[in-house]
Amino acid sequence: MRKLAIVFLALFVWIVEASATGTVTVATGGGAISADTAGGTYTTLTGPIITESNTTGMPAGTMILNAPSGFQFDTTASSVSVAVSGSGSGSDAVLASGIVTPTTTTITVTISTASSSSRLSVFTWSGIKVRPTSGTPLASANITYSGTSSGVSGGTNMGTLTEVAGTQTAFRLSAASGTPTAGATDALTIKAVDQFGNTVTSYTGSHSLTFSGLGNAPAGTVPTVGGTNLGTATAVSFTSGQNSGTVNLLAYKAEAATLAATDGSFSTGGIGGTGAALTVGPAAASAYRISAATTTPQVGVADQLTITQVDAYQNVTALTSSMNLTFGGLSAGTDGTAATVNGVNLGTATAISFSSGTATPTLIAHKAEGPVNLTATDGTRTTATTGGTPVSLTVSLASDNAYRITAATSTPTAGAADALTIKLVDQYQNVDTSFTGNKTLTFSGVVASPAGNISTVAGVNLGTGTTVAFVNGTSSPTVNLVAYDTGAATLTATDGALSTAGTGGTGAGLTVGVAALSALRVTAASGTPTAGANDLLTIAAVDAYGNTVTSYTGNKNLTFGGLGTAPDGTVPTVTQRSGAGGNPINLGTATSIGFSSGVSNNGGTLVAYKAEGPVTLTVT
Repeated sequence: MRKLAIVFLALFVWIVEASATGTVTVATGGGAISADTAGGTYTTLTGPIITESNTTGMPAGTMILNAPSGFQFDTTASSVSVAVSGSGSGSDAVLASGIVTPTTTTITVTISTASSSSRLSVFTWSGIKVRPTSGTPLASANITYSGTSSGVSGGTNMGTLTEVAGTQTAFRLSAASGTPTAGATDALTIKAVDQFGNTVTSYTGSHSLTFSGLGNAPAGTVPTVGGTNLGTATAVSFTSGQNSGTVNLLAYKAEAATLAATDGSFSTGGIGGTGAALTVGPAAASAYRISAATTTPQVGVADQLTITQVDAYQNVTALTSSMNLTFGGLSAGTDGTAATVNGVNLGTATAISFSSGTATPTLIAHKAEGPVNLTATDGTRTTATTGGTPVSLTVSLASDNAYRITAATSTPTAGAADALTIKLVDQYQNVDTSFTGNKTLTFSGVVASPAGNISTVAGVNLGTGTTVAFVNGTSSPTVNLVAYDTGAATLTATDGALSTAGTGGTGAGLTVGVAALSALRVTAASGTPTAGANDLLTIAAVDAYGNTVTSYTGNKNLTFGGLGTAPDGTVPTVTQRSGAGGNPINLGTATSIGFSSGVSNNGGTLVAYKAEGPVTLTVT
């Protein structure tokens, strides 16, 4: 019967925890110790229990329970007790003290006298309290046995302690890449955590999270998580405390920022939580953006530009090199001078040096105009491609510097009105449209006609101040020139300070034509000829202003008069052209005279016979 009992007991010990001559029933209550109790509240265990399995049992000596790494015992004085009970004949083992004070790492009980005879003693611990030494990482290990009482093998498991996450306090975010590119997907990992950052596995199911922390792109594009704009609640599915499906972030602003999240109760800002620290880089270069120190520059005055190479979301790239840009959009000045960037004409490739995506060249415009857009291209990227923008400029003229005169016709007829347009301009020939008022101008450059007629502007003789009204920088109403002298001339003007000779100015180049034939003009080689002597005549066909009518050409029959007959009856004569005989013809009789370009060149020699005078030789 005793043997049967022993066999049964041995079988029982194997099921529980066989160890030498003592059977261990492990302590319970330590399978889910909250990390929140680290350094704080202790968890009370039940047991362990050592039951002697044979009469050898637990010999006299120490029984030591060792706390595993990551846990500590409650060291409150006399807090742990060990009760001894038993079965069978004889006496139970005797302890030096059944109440002990633990250290943080050990609980030591001393058996002073082993059980006697066939008595099988049972040692039951109570009051053992444990707690984690740290909130993370989560610890899990066994309380182990040691000591000189060898009834239980050293290292035997006396109870398993497992630290688990505490109550949720926050979220932790991490990204597949901490340096994503603007506009590229970046997979997020989202965890519900306790104060130590341990994943709270009980956080399961769909939860609405609102993300924040990232800025909108310069173009205004809003970042998204799971396709939903930041700032708007996003449904995220969780399994065992972590998002169970792919949750992608799309950031659009190049910046260093931290992505945060909240479900209304917990956030990445809570204890143990953290956002995803990101340094978002620009996407591929897409365009250029231009701004100017002033959008109302003056012609001829440098205007510093700021040019940035940007991605599709207007983030500035890291470009640090020279790019050949061709600028356009601004017109050449009225004088033909092209606008320039860094001294190179618009329309011609210009080497522009960039540093960290930004360049600061200088624009000089020459035409007053606007609003007009200054554009740029490198052959692939432009100010019009996605993300880019030109700069809108309104270019103002420089200071008034001169006058410009044009005529309705540059070949007016003598004595006929020729409408003038007079403009007040800057040095680049831009009209000062801001000026409306009167200017007193003195005109010159067209001389008096052979007959002494002085040319006029607005009815005022050249050389005399003339009041000219201007509207928006241009003479108005019409100002007429009447020129009387034929030939090439340049009509000029001055107000005493500014003139047509100033930079940007110009006079009106004219070639004045003769008026209609009006008369013949006769001059003699000598105005005091001797009776009977030859006196060569020059006969000119002229207009009303004494200008020679050059179209008067060929043989003309002229009748001369005005001189008297000599006392002896001799009649004065004028020779006719050689082709008609070249003989002298009496005054009063038609005489054939040859003309070329309005002036006689064949015939026309006068012989007067009567001493008289002054008298006038006439012709018709």
